[in-house]
Amino acid sequence: MLRKLDVSRSVCCILTVGALTLGVGLTSPAGAQTTGGAIAGVVTDTQGGVLPGVTLTARNVETGVVRTTVTEADGRYRVAGLAPGRYDLKAELAGFGPVEVKDLTLTIGLAVARDITLHLQGVQESVTVTGVSPVVETAKTDVSGVITQQQIDTLPLATRQPVALALLLPGTSQDAVRPRKFNANLGAGAFTNAGAFLIDGVWNKEPVTGEPRQDFPQGAIREFKVNLSNATAEYGWTASGVVTIATRSGTNRFSGEGFEAFRDKSLNTMSRFEQAAHDTRGAPKPDYRRNQFGVAIGGPVVKDTLHFFGAVERTKEDKYITVSTGRSQFYSALEGIFPEPEYSNTYFAKGDWRVDRNQSVFVRLAGQQQDYTCDTCGGTAAWNTDGGINQPRRSVAGGHTWVISTHALNEIRAQYSFYGYYPHPVSDTSLFDFGAYPAQRLAQFQPTFSFPTLTYGWPPGLYVLQWAKEVRDDFSITTSKLGSHVWKFGGGAKSLLGQDDVPPNGGTWTFNADQIFDGTDPTKASLKSPILFTQALPAIRRSLPNWYTEAYVQDEWKPTANLTLNLGLRYDYQAKILNTGLDINDPIIFPTTGTPRQIPFVDFKNRGDKNNFAPRVGIAWDASRNASTVVRGAYGIYYNPIWATLMRGEQTNFRQANITISNPSYPDPFGGRDPLSFASTAPQNISIVDNGLQNSRAMAVTGGVSQGLTRTMALHADVVYNHMTGVPMVTNINPRSNGTAGNRPL
Repeated sequence: MLRKLDVSRSVCCILTVGALTLGVGLTSPAGAQTTGGAIAGVVTDTQGGVLPGVTLTARNVETGVVRTTVTEADGRYRVAGLAPGRYDLKAELAGFGPVEVKDLTLTIGLAVARDITLHLQGVQESVTVTGVSPVVETAKTDVSGVITQQQIDTLPLATRQPVALALLLPGTSQDAVRPRKFNANLGAGAFTNAGAFLIDGVWNKEPVTGEPRQDFPQGAIREFKVNLSNATAEYGWTASGVVTIATRSGTNRFSGEGFEAFRDKSLNTMSRFEQAAHDTRGAPKPDYRRNQFGVAIGGPVVKDTLHFFGAVERTKEDKYITVSTGRSQFYSALEGIFPEPEYSNTYFAKGDWRVDRNQSVFVRLAGQQQDYTCDTCGGTAAWNTDGGINQPRRSVAGGHTWVISTHALNEIRAQYSFYGYYPHPVSDTSLFDFGAYPAQRLAQFQPTFSFPTLTYGWPPGLYVLQWAKEVRDDFSITTSKLGSHVWKFGGGAKSLLGQDDVPPNGGTWTFNADQIFDGTDPTKASLKSPILFTQALPAIRRSLPNWYTEAYVQDEWKPTANLTLNLGLRYDYQAKILNTGLDINDPIIFPTTGTPRQIPFVDFKNRGDKNNFAPRVGIAWDASRNASTVVRGAYGIYYNPIWATLMRGEQTNFRQANITISNPSYPDPFGGRDPLSFASTAPQNISIVDNGLQNSRAMAVTGGVSQGLTRTMALHADVVYNHMTGVPMVTNINPRSNGTAGNRPL
């Protein structure tokens, strides 16, 4: 049966209303994909006349880093490339008394709008004010919010993964597709892998499932921003929203933290299966012990110049599962309480160097080592039904920020990462070389048995290795003709190479009646009347290159003091992912394909989606002219990556046979024949990818209003409309002509 992937549409609309209470306000967007912010405004005299040539100095209270700029002819200034934190701002001009604004707080990806009035010297020598910002963002065109360091530090997090706090924002949801992995559906009607995850301005998304590639210690996260919809043009490869994370840096003060969280079985309640085992057999409550501990420390190496920060966390969980089938007369030997241990270690180290007053560099190293066991074991699933997974993950990233002049800023980021995925049976945690099948590994590939009230055995999983390389550059320049403009230009490239080691398996036997079974050879031999046998073979290796390239141009234009227009255009291109480097007539790669019947439907060389232009338009109007009432709206086109899962499946389908036999003979379903010979004589079901498959496209339209209520509270209401097309779907292009009895056209 020939199949291809087609497209479908989904339309969703949500209304999000949120009341925001903050000690300081969030203000106009800084507009960089990196985590820096900015302070901007206009300097005037007491008569309202603009003052050119005013020197403004912004000093980070925590690190001592200083940035300076000078006002333009129209009195405007902008201090950009500032890390999140608290700042003091000083304005100075000969003949005028200096003004110092204390304690301005910058959060990730935002800019503080601060106008300053200077008094003639002698009338007033100096002025010091507190940097209280409005709670309504007058230049914000997207639908977004920031989770602050205070929230991360004070709100309870069982997993110690701060990104879970994204669910505090309206318009977010979570699914249960992968219960061990954090996921957040952002915006209207989006699915888990439609969002983008960035940390320190670089990619943190795994290309197969679309989930975050690795976890970071909670102590290493400073804050993060969640764009629910209509992110500006510097953000791409998302059909819904964007999560942008900023990690912590050391300061001029040594500081740190340590913690230990302990839990044992006395704090647990019994599950339904545990309670049943207790009531019927007197089984005790299963043992349980969980330790979660870690340390974080940071400080100066050279005051005001060089700082460090590091964090290490470990979670060790000794848990137990209860197998209780309710049919002890058949499976008593497999029932009981069984250990299911797991652990997760995360580490983080970062160094920040202020090269000079205009340049800074950071380098960070992060990693995770995790092994967990049997998510689906327990109840009617035997202790060995689902194996464990060993997952090493590492990344190194760095960046350079350069304030070229009072008008221009350049930021470059680069990253290298590794991701490993090594499944193993519960009883054997050994790991083997990629593509190697020694006797010990082959011994793991035993048959799986499925009865009405018991599942037994582990179908071996594939080894997955991924290497990612990334570089991007963002350049911004300010101009003041026809209002103020912040122009941004940027682009980047990512290489996400994946390699898979797909093993054979021992097959799965399905029975429609419970029988005496304990997993030993004698009881296996005595089984009767299976109704189904399935098996995948032979072992294969897959290689899937995957390139993302992107470029954008954007202008944040303020034609008047109370009106902001955000205009942008972005281009995304994903290359190599569609198996374009393969040849269907290669007998080594595709030993069972390449027939004249299949070739017309497969054209590897001419695949690809090359017209992914994405315009973005946003508007914000300060209707009150005092930052108390702001109306906003935005429109944008977005493109989601084609996920590697689709293309991996096509390679497997061409090269590995999935055998299904109804009412098979037992224990030899092939009747004495070689399995591959048996498979070669049976009709094939072939799944192929449509040569016209494109990146999923989303059109987002948003509108909203913010109303300040008090100095620390505002009400925000937004409507988000998201229309997505090009979602991959499976379509049968070779159906029978008369239901299940007719002939197929191909």
